[in-house]
Amino acid sequence: MTGPPAPMVNAMCGLKLLDSSDKKLVMINHKPPMGLFPKIEDKYAYVIEELEDGRHKIIFGVK
Repeated sequence: MTGPPAPMVNAMCGLKLLDSSDKKLVMINHKPPMGLFPKIEDKYAYVIEELEDGRHKIIFGVK
């Protein structure tokens, strides 16, 4: 549980590790990182799921 900008920085670092379309990055956060999506949408796809406890699970993959 960290505050901004740590979740976005962590996500950007993790996305750099995705070197093929069969790898995924899973992020669990208190809300979807809306500021991140425009920065990555050309190269990465993502799916957002709301968890029972109100947090959000975002699954990223290479397009």
